[in-house]
Amino acid sequence: MTDTRHSRQQELIDLIARFAETDGDHPTAIEGLTIHRRSTLDMPACGSYKPSLALIAQGTKQVTLADETYRYSGSDYLLTAVDLPVTTKIVEAEPDKPYLSMSYQIDTGRLPGLIAQTGVTGPCLGLPPAAWPSVR
Repeated sequence: MTDTRHSRQQELIDLIARFAETDGDHPTAIEGLTIHRRSTLDMPACGSYKPSLALIAQGTKQVTLADETYRYSGSDYLLTAVDLPVTTKIVEAEPDKPYLSMSYQIDTGRLPGLIAQTGVTGPCLGLPPAAWPSVR
C-alpha cells in the first residue's frame, strides 16, 4: 500500500472512529448515511442488503449470498443495486482495532431523475423504473 493510500485510509479510520465511539450502527445527519462499529466478532446474522454503497475502513466482514461467500476488509467496498438476502458475520475485529465501516443507502426512486440530469441517453431513460425491461 502506498504512503498516500495508507494515509487516506488512516484518515477514514480516524473519522469513522470519531463518529462511532461505541459499538453499533450510528445514523448521521446525512440522510441514508450510517457509520458502523464492532469491537468483537459476531455470530452470523441473516438479513437483506438494500441498494447501497458500503465502504470498509478497518476489520473484515464476511457476506454470504446463496452459496457464494465474500470477504470485505480495509479499503474494500460493496455496491448493491437490488435487495439481496444475505448472511453476514464480522470475522476480524478487536477492542483496540474495531471493525469500522460506513454505508449509504441508495434511494432507487431518485435514480431516473439523477440519470436524466447527466444528459446520458438510452432506451430506458424517460420511462418509470417499473417499465424498464428486466435483464435475463
